[in-house]
Amino acid sequence: MNDERTIVAHYKKDGATDPEVILLKESEFLAGAKAVKTQGIVFIIAGLFIAILVPPVTLFIGGGILAYGIYQIKKSGKLVNIIKAATKTYSESIGVDLKR
Repeated sequence: MNDERTIVAHYKKDGATDPEVILLKESEFLAGAKAVKTQGIVFIIAGLFIAILVPPVTLFIGGGILAYGIYQIKKSGKLVNIIKAATKTYSESIGVDLKR
């Protein structure tokens, strides 16, 4: 789920109109984004470990793993923004006011 249209389609598929159900579904989507962020942190730690503690030959591998971890963290931030925008779009389209 990398775009707003896909997430809105999932909301429509469920047909939820209750604000609590919509917010619950949003939290399920956000849990996936949190998992991506956690994965990024793990890759950063592993990349640093490999780059520092293993001989310089593997510095290239450690740097690549570190860069991928940074990419994952940035991606998770974008996913959170997309999920929140999709939730707002869907709730406005069905006329439901979400109170956060």
